[in-house]
Amino acid sequence: MKKEDLLKNIERAILTEESASAIYYSHLKAIASRFHNKEFAEKFQNITEHLISENKKHKKIFEDMYQLVKGEKKNDF
Repeated sequence: MKKEDLLKNIERAILTEESASAIYYSHLKAIASRFHNKEFAEKFQNITEHLISENKKHKKIFEDMYQLVKGEKKNDF
C-alpha cells in the first residue's frame, strides 16, 4: 500500500472513532433519561461512558500511527 493511501485510511479510522463517540454520547443522554429503573440507567450510562473512553483511546492510537507513517521516508507499506 502506498503511503498516501495508508494515511487516508488512517484518517478515515480517526473520523470513525470521532463519529462513534458522538453517537454514543447523544444516545446516552437520550436513552438514559427514559429509563424508570435508576440502577439500570446507571449501568447503561457506565457502559456507554466506557465505550466513549475506549473510542478516545483508539482515536489517539490512530493519530499517533498517522504521525508515525507521515514521518516515514518510505512510500510502500
